[in-house]
Amino acid sequence: IIGRRFNSIGLGGVTKRPLYLNIVNNLDCAEPRITLKRDSAMHGAGFDRDMPVTLESLPGELAKRFAKEGRDPVFVQYEHRASTNMTFIDTPGIPDEDSADYEAAVEAAIAIAKPANRLLVCVEEANEWTKIRMIKILKQVDPDLSRTVFAYTKFHGQLSLYNSMAS
Repeated sequence: IIGRRFNSIGLGGVTKRPLYLNIVNNLDCAEPRITLKRDSAMHGAGFDRDMPVTLESLPGELAKRFAKEGRDPVFVQYEHRASTNMTFIDTPGIPDEDSADYEAAVEAAIAIAKPANRLLVCVEEANEWTKIRMIKILKQVDPDLSRTVFAYTKFHGQLSLYNSMAS
């Protein structure tokens, strides 16, 4: 979205709290200006005020905030003159249905997705159609899926499966 990776998903970190990435078109910013907003869920120096960060230091700062799980969001503001005004909300992943955390994770995701003005982008690993999990959850807030876009990752694995079945 901003042309560079900044979150450490898959590299030892996971989104354990909602992440709000507020992208702002600011004509005065020839270089990106990134601000990690005050975090009321965390205690200690650096969490009690807005903190300017570099794109390089952002993954480490996010990892500190994701060390604590919960519903309190982490807010990042990214300003640049070549940006379009928009906000992305990355929800924590939803565990398997047999997990003790499943219901709470679904409830939290539904609360974030509920406002009718939000476009929902569901990113899920490609799988057999009967094993796709998010459609059932998303239909609770978008029954006809009219504001939902699905993006499937690791699709090459499914293609390999179908290719081996055809041989």
